[in-house]
Order: sequence, then C-alpha cells, then structure tokens
Amino acid sequence: MERMDYERPGVAETYARARALPDEALDLWRDVLRALVPPAGIVRVADVGCGTGRFTAWLAEVFDAAVLGVEPSRRMLAAAPAAPRVRYVNAAGEALPVRGGALDVAFLSLVYHHFTDPDQVVRELRRSLRPGGRVIVRTTTREILDGFAYLRFFPEGLALDERRMPTRAALRATFEAGGFVAGAQELVHQRVARGPIAYVARIRRRGISTLQQLSDEAFERGLTALEAWCRTLAPEHVFFHPLDVFVFAAPC
Repeated sequence: MERMDYERPGVAETYARARALPDEALDLWRDVLRALVPPAGIVRVADVGCGTGRFTAWLAEVFDAAVLGVEPSRRMLAAAPAAPRVRYVNAAGEALPVRGGALDVAFLSLVYHHFTDPDQVVRELRRSLRPGGRVIVRTTTREILDGFAYLRFFPEGLALDERRMPTRAALRATFEAGGFVAGAQELVHQRVARGPIAYVARIRRRGISTLQQLSDEAFERGLTALEAWCRTLAPEHVFFHPLDVFVFAAPC
C-alpha cells in the first residue's frame, strides 16, 4: 500500500495551516467525546499519531488530564505547539513509550489507515491501557467515502482511499482480536465549509493525505473539476464531512 511521507519538506507546515479546526468544530468534538467517554477519573491520555498536535492540548482540556502526544514524524512534531500538561515523544503506535497499564484513554484521530501493522498497534494499546481504559478511534471508513464531496472529482484519490481505509467490520474485528470489547460507534457530520468558495479554498490547501499523495497534475485536474461543479451550487450551500467514531474498552 502507498505510504504517506510526512518527512517530506512542507508537509508539516501545510497540515498545521490547513487542518486547524475552528471553535465550532472543537465544540462539536468535545461534546461527542465527553458523551462517549465521560472525563471523570481520567488522568493520563495518549494522542497516538498526534501529527502537528492539533488535538493534543485540546484533549488535556476535554479530559482535564495529562496528555502524551505520540508521533513518528520528527517534522510533524516540530510543528506541534507546547502546552501545559502536554508532552510529545517521537515514537510509533507499534511501540508506545509507556509502561503497561499507564493510560486511561488512547485517542486515535485519522491515523488508523497509516499504521503499517494495525494488529501490533492494537496489542500495544491493550498493553498500555489500564483495565477499563478506553480507545477512541476517529476515522474515515470505506462505508462513508461517498460523504466526501471532493472525492468524486479526484478518482485517483478515491481509489487510494478505497484501498487503504478500513471497513467498519474489519476495524472492530482487529480490536476484538486484540482483546478489546467493542463499545459505542457513532457517525458524526462535521461542517467543513460555509459555501462553495470556502470549500474550494479548503481543498486547494491540500491538507489531506489523500490529496498529498496525488501527482500535481492529478490534483490540478481534480481541483478544476471541483471548482466547475461548485459554481453550479447556491452560495449558501453548506458542506459536511462524515467521520466514524468507535470506542473500545480494555476488559476489567
């Protein structure tokens, strides 16, 4: 499978700039996470595959806890902001740098499809979580790809995501095989743009790994087609992207 090169110059800066979330989106996800995993009693959280840290400090506030940001790319970590109760470490999900049973929660956002060995990651999560600890997986799955409007104009990107994104059943099976108990699953629609002009501007920033992995020619071709389609829409058209959220519990 194609692998995203996060050490490529400029990628971290593009991600930090293009993927920052507005307060409206952060409020949405705060409500979702606290409903799925109430923060009472949570002391230690790991943001696995934290990238440029866009959720890391936020997680410390959501759960009122210390958060460890784990990221294998040194360039991505270099773009992550320092924050109270946050520590970053250069490591991979396949070898988490924590003692057994140290974590209350592990948060995996848009990272599962990047793991070279998901089974090993799940084993590491099982080792690292205390009994009753939870894993929150925020991810794209194959079942929801048609909810991303831009993908219909980037056929090479759609083909890539159809290869690399997990199905819901496969993701659950991997965690259950690793000793976890499947809990809640929720489909969340996040507003990403108010109006076609804003949506095209968002996609043009290329802050999505799917678009980063396209050739420049394929990207420009798709962007031109997307712009033409957006010109047919009403100015007040609002764009949402779907994401699946899963919770898995370590047995008590």
